[in-house]
Amino acid sequence: MMQHLILICRLCSRQLMGIFRLARKLSQISWSKKNFKATYLLYTSWNIL
Repeated sequence: MMQHLILICRLCSRQLMGIFRLARKLSQISWSKKNFKATYLLYTSWNIL
């Protein structure tokens, strides 16, 4: 049971790191409405998963 929790925590932290990297990349890109829409969709789909 404990190993299971640790595994879940690791997966979650990996996903968070991915989101942070994505956010950093996107902040470097000039923000257009299309860009914003794409990131919003990506973020919401990430939350569903």
